[in-house]
Amino acid sequence: MSSTHMKRLLTSVVAIPLLVLLVVKGGRSSFSVLVGVAGILGLLEYYTLFFSSARWDVRVVGILISVSAFWSLHWCDFEMMVMVWVIGFFLAAFLWFLDCRRGSLSKDFFSLQIAGLAYVTFLLGHLILIRQWDRGVGWVFFLLVVVFSGDTAAYYLGKQFGRHKLSPNVSPGKTWEGAVGGLLGSLFGGILFELFWSLECTLVNVAFLAIPVAVLGQFGDLFESMLKRSVGRKDSGRLLPGHGGVLDRIDGLLFAIPVLYYSKIFLLGR
Repeated sequence: MSSTHMKRLLTSVVAIPLLVLLVVKGGRSSFSVLVGVAGILGLLEYYTLFFSSARWDVRVVGILISVSAFWSLHWCDFEMMVMVWVIGFFLAAFLWFLDCRRGSLSKDFFSLQIAGLAYVTFLLGHLILIRQWDRGVGWVFFLLVVVFSGDTAAYYLGKQFGRHKLSPNVSPGKTWEGAVGGLLGSLFGGILFELFWSLECTLVNVAFLAIPVAVLGQFGDLFESMLKRSVGRKDSGRLLPGHGGVLDRIDGLLFAIPVLYYSKIFLLGR
């Protein structure tokens, strides 16, 4: 077993029980804080990819907007949420104006700030809303099981049977065989979860929920790979040994979370 693989295993052994304990034993407030911390760390890693360490102003604005956004989602104050995004837009525009005054007229400066808030803060924030559903803890674990079982199946089945590259320019290690294996792994994980932890869903509804979550979860992984490849980086950070950064660990979840949120509302209601 390689040293990287061993680090991944040891990190998972420590992190997974801690995550389960926090979700099960912690209340809604503790969960919202957990999501907020993960979101801020992920956003800072995103900014590290695209902005120099000297751009503390971008990071401060991002943190303030993220904290306000997670707070409004925790209290289900959607009017405040809209206001937060408007203020965030104005602050990002103001920072771009200051940058232009200093003679740095970069067309990417403004869009990269807004994209980071939308990508990390807004998508991840839907997890707070999922936790507030009836049986919210169960739905959070359903999401984690579907995404991570798919991720695990895609890795090992792709390594064993992968022959046809999925997107060599984005992620050379991923194959179509691994992607199909990941989809089946997610479906199996979702069905198994329903059988052992009933969410009062039919297996047909579980499949209708698990499949889009699995597909978008895999695309979320590819999306983050595109971000890193565009700036020549292998990992978004070094916080989690063997896994890279927080963004490397939640990349699939970022796309999967809102998919579960809206799919479940469409199929089953809130």
